[in-house]
Amino acid sequence: MAKHGSPERLPTGFREGLNVLTVIDELRHGGPRPDVPISILSASGIDAQQMLFSTEDQLPAQIQGRQRLYAAIAEAAPQGEHRTVTDASHTTLPMAHPDAVAQAVTDLLRRTPGPCPGRETPTSAHRAVARARNGRPSRGRTVR
Repeated sequence: MAKHGSPERLPTGFREGLNVLTVIDELRHGGPRPDVPISILSASGIDAQQMLFSTEDQLPAQIQGRQRLYAAIAEAAPQGEHRTVTDASHTTLPMAHPDAVAQAVTDLLRRTPGPCPGRETPTSAHRAVARARNGRPSRGRTVR
């Protein structure tokens, strides 16, 4: 967690956001969305890193705006769902509530057509959920 919020890593988020307008344009012109299960897991808590860029007065409005956005995205999808975790922030959600993340993934897989939980050969997603539930780190790819 300390490394994630370190000054050396801070520019990463800015670099990742440089192409946001291109991504939005691609989404707008990409045709109809497929009718597949979509699950958005969001957090409504505030962490110290957010305080670097906003005042304490601004953050509740920003979080409420994001919650409305996520709810609208979920409502626009035929199989959309939005879940909010109140006692975690965007940054801390996976570490503070791995159970909520694992449950959201499990529920999403159950809503996915085709073979799902209980099949003889679990997918890497199923194995990652099992590791998270057992408190073991994921062996999946790490994005830096």
